[in-house]
Amino acid sequence: MTDSLFDVVWDDPPRHRTTDPHTSAEAAASLHHLTERRQAILEVLKRYGPLTDEALVALYDELADSGDVPPQSPSGIRTRRSELTRDGHVADTGRRSTTTTGRSAILWHAVMP
Repeated sequence: MTDSLFDVVWDDPPRHRTTDPHTSAEAAASLHHLTERRQAILEVLKRYGPLTDEALVALYDELADSGDVPPQSPSGIRTRRSELTRDGHVADTGRRSTTTTGRSAILWHAVMP
């Protein structure tokens, strides 16, 4: 895996209180992977976008197979893209593309600061 895919710094890393049960610490630590996975998806969209969710999943799977990004399920990839959209890091281009089944799909792109 290359470090260059993870060049985004998130302002709000996962945290827990020291008085919380140990399961809270485990949950906070597991969220680091979410952050890492969001970063990977954002970098894929920066490098290869704009992409539909279908194309993003297919490309991401290829990159994961070669060890360039951490593996994720198709639903996980779509969820992380949705979170990135909600947080303003990814946006609808206003253009559409056709999926393999012939349906219209949004082309997503990374929002450059």
